[in-house]
Amino acid sequence: MITSFPPRECGIATYSEDLINALNSQYEEAFDIKVCALDEPGTQPRYTDPRVLYHFDAWNEEACARMVQEINHNPAIRLIHVQHEFGLFGGEYGSYLLQMMLKLEKPVVLTFHTVLPAPDAKRRELVRSLCTLAVRCTVMTHNSAHILEEEYGIDADQLRVVPHGTPAIAWKDPLALKRKYELEGKTVFSTFGLLSPNKSIETGIEALAPIVQEFPDVVYLILGRTHPGVVRHEGERYREMLEQKVEELGLTRNVRFVNKYLELDELLEYLQLTDVYFFTSADPHQAVSGTFTYALSCGCPVISTPIPHAKEYLSDSTGILLKDFRNPTQLAEAALTLLRQPERCQNMSQQAYGQMNAGSWYNVAILHRNVYREEDKAFGGRSNLPILKMDHLERLSSEFGIYQFARYNQPDPAHGYTLDDNARALILTCEYRQLSQERRTEEWMGKYLRFMRHCQQADGTFLNYVDDTLQFTTQNQEVNLEDANMRAVWALGVLLEHHHRLPVPAHLRKMAEQMLARVTPHIAQVRSPRAASFALKGLYHLHKAQGLTQPHCEAVDLLATHLQSLYRDNQGEGWQWFEPYLTYANSILPEAMLYAYRLTDQSAYLQTARTTMQFLIDKMCTEERIKLIPNTGWLQKGQTCEGFGEQSIDVSYTIHTLLEFEQEFPQQGYGELAELAFSWYVGNNHLQQFVYNPTTGGCHDGVEETNVNLNQGAESTVCYLWARIQIENFRKRAQLPRPAKAQRTQPPTSYHPLPNFRSMPVAARSPENRD
Repeated sequence: MITSFPPRECGIATYSEDLINALNSQYEEAFDIKVCALDEPGTQPRYTDPRVLYHFDAWNEEACARMVQEINHNPAIRLIHVQHEFGLFGGEYGSYLLQMMLKLEKPVVLTFHTVLPAPDAKRRELVRSLCTLAVRCTVMTHNSAHILEEEYGIDADQLRVVPHGTPAIAWKDPLALKRKYELEGKTVFSTFGLLSPNKSIETGIEALAPIVQEFPDVVYLILGRTHPGVVRHEGERYREMLEQKVEELGLTRNVRFVNKYLELDELLEYLQLTDVYFFTSADPHQAVSGTFTYALSCGCPVISTPIPHAKEYLSDSTGILLKDFRNPTQLAEAALTLLRQPERCQNMSQQAYGQMNAGSWYNVAILHRNVYREEDKAFGGRSNLPILKMDHLERLSSEFGIYQFARYNQPDPAHGYTLDDNARALILTCEYRQLSQERRTEEWMGKYLRFMRHCQQADGTFLNYVDDTLQFTTQNQEVNLEDANMRAVWALGVLLEHHHRLPVPAHLRKMAEQMLARVTPHIAQVRSPRAASFALKGLYHLHKAQGLTQPHCEAVDLLATHLQSLYRDNQGEGWQWFEPYLTYANSILPEAMLYAYRLTDQSAYLQTARTTMQFLIDKMCTEERIKLIPNTGWLQKGQTCEGFGEQSIDVSYTIHTLLEFEQEFPQQGYGELAELAFSWYVGNNHLQQFVYNPTTGGCHDGVEETNVNLNQGAESTVCYLWARIQIENFRKRAQLPRPAKAQRTQPPTSYHPLPNFRSMPVAARSPENRD
């Protein structure tokens, strides 16, 4: 990447560092990024970042020529990405870059940070030549792409729109942040960035005078140092002028200068406590602004001058677009309009926060990777596994259990708890304990298990819905609870199996055994195919832990026979399934038949498992990605699948099933499909956006037609974390030599790693760790 780079103080330097960090965090296994840094003329910078491989003065023609030779002679360089701004390169309109590109022997992707309308003939010809020499050109707004097409004559096929990136923001309470920064009780306006006359900060100060007459508690934060280029040429004259204006207008109690370079975390907190953001740029041709983008991403309602970026991104739902530049009267009127309508201002904040998620650095990195792949397929390798973070799981969990819902990344206690979520959380913590061996997992396991015990009734069955005071709600009388009950059986079986891998505290093991014993009489009675599947999963884990009693064996027979009967009744030409439709959590049905085969050695169950799993794969998987059955339009037999709405639970369950089939039938592609399914979480979905949030450790609640649902509830987060652990375990297993029995290309006619439970007395049944 040829770009300005820190420690140079420059917006493009910061942008490039953020972009490279995002690409490295996601694709370090696929490709490596090095920097060719553009020195500021007249300086001798000292770069400490090991990614800076080269640096040179781009205003020195000889230095440019030498750098071209260095790059051409380095065989490791496959692709060059240039961050373009006219002032970064020497020559007329930065024409030294054109001289470099004429001699470079590697493909070049070019990003235009500024696209000026109405170009003169020289500028137009220079830009056209740059685009001709580049394999792709990216811009940050559709307006910029339109200008390049219409006014510069650039072919639309050459252009890609990739928005300016923003941090993935963890939502924080503005009131708490105001207390932290001694702004409690204040209405806060802010603006940030390297100060220069072109930012027209004085417009905001002048607008403040009429505002404080009606709202005297307003504080205007001017965040950031003076631009180093301005300091070199005129010192702090501009800042001193602003400070003098504040005194003249009697606003010293209402304006606060934060005259320092703000680290990202501090900057984001200032923006999140901001009630209204002022963007007062005086440049009508400013194509894009990182400060504008960051403010919106933090949920700031923005009042902006009409630069092209604001015209494209700002709407009535996220802020107010001014008509003119340098007009404090218009700015004051707009600010007063918002302050008089606090509910509207709050709605704008929420809309801005949601709208800007698509432009988070994680998603912008995906779009850049896609551009690189167009030129060189080598850049399409497997993405990194995100760091495993349990922060959001802890955040969602109270002393009693895990809350059902969240508002963004904050728990929503008003909707209480469910048995479903706590059972899933128990399964997750068992898996996490085996992976990490952290002692705190015992506390989590105990919490979720005790919640499940709270839900168990005197007859052994469970209720599902519990409010925030631990009282059972009327929902329990309104819905069928079979699935929830058998999901509890599954979780109890998992805990007891894990006792033999990493011993579970004796009191928790005993509690789980007692709960399972009480619900056992109800297991064989379930009719829902998913409930039957959950039950078979639980009994399979129980068998691996300690063997099955006669009632358990009878339940296995009844449940497996029931599922096999459903399959026989509903399958037909072009439809190999247990029901006349596909809904949610579909993969657990073929997985349950696989378990039934392992327990009973009935080959018919194995055939049904493989046939139905292949049918499901055909309906859900393409070469590029997994496409889930949408929850807004289940797939009916004989119809096509329409609608949108994909959720984490379906991806996670599918991954688990695929990896179970991978162990049964290694080297037949199930593991690769599991990897494909996991990529849904990290951008390989129809929106090309992250569903997992690496900042919070939570998972968004779903992928809709045009947006990601930004709430991070228990179901989505627990299911993501479980999937993440499964894929890590799979990758570790893939690096180990396979056992001899796994070296086969076709499944055997009879293969059961677990002993046939009917042939063994209960006391003789011992678990076997298939891994």
